[in-house]
Amino acid sequence: MSAEYEYARIHRDVVMCHGKANVNACTFCGGTATDWAYNWRDSKQREADGRVWSESTAYYIPLCRTDHKLFDAAYRRVGLAGLDAEVERLKPLAWARLTDERREVEAQQRTRQFEINEAVIAANEERVFARHETRQAKLREEAAARAKREAERAMTQESTLHGFFPGILVPADESARLLADEAFRAYAAWCEREAFPARFRMGRSTFYRVLAEHGVERRKTSEGVTFFGIALI
Repeated sequence: MSAEYEYARIHRDVVMCHGKANVNACTFCGGTATDWAYNWRDSKQREADGRVWSESTAYYIPLCRTDHKLFDAAYRRVGLAGLDAEVERLKPLAWARLTDERREVEAQQRTRQFEINEAVIAANEERVFARHETRQAKLREEAAARAKREAERAMTQESTLHGFFPGILVPADESARLLADEAFRAYAAWCEREAFPARFRMGRSTFYRVLAEHGVERRKTSEGVTFFGIALI
């Protein structure tokens, strides 16, 4: 990232964390601040392309443009070692630049601006929250749709037997007998209740074959095709 980008980013972060400078009084003159000024106190400050900044928002103070320029010039003139003394010299001069009446008027203006900003922030938060909730609902719908598609892709006709056998249809002793037609009609009704897509429901012959693959004996009797060793519950 370029120094210009990093410099602009930290100033955006300061505004995000502490609000706009113009709702604060200038630290020097007491009028309305215009800038968040780096206070030159961070031992880990960054320097590049003629710019100096701190990565921490804790090292910024509200200043008007005039005092911001005077403060930076003082640092360049005396360095950090002499900065405190220079600030003590500059502050009375800055304070004398404005009248008490002007400071009071600007303080009232800042209060009104602060109230407006708070109302705007609250409205923005509601809109952001509403957009977030809408987005989350959409994501949940998309996730559910993906899960459904994946389940359908994983589904085969044979897999629709799971839950029916064993489940509705269960192994029984060898003497148990169940007409194949009755078993198939029970399977078809179960598929309907489970809302399986039609393309995944087994036809009669496939149903008989799959049960045979699961070891269910099937014979033709006087009553019709009959399964042995299973029962409906």
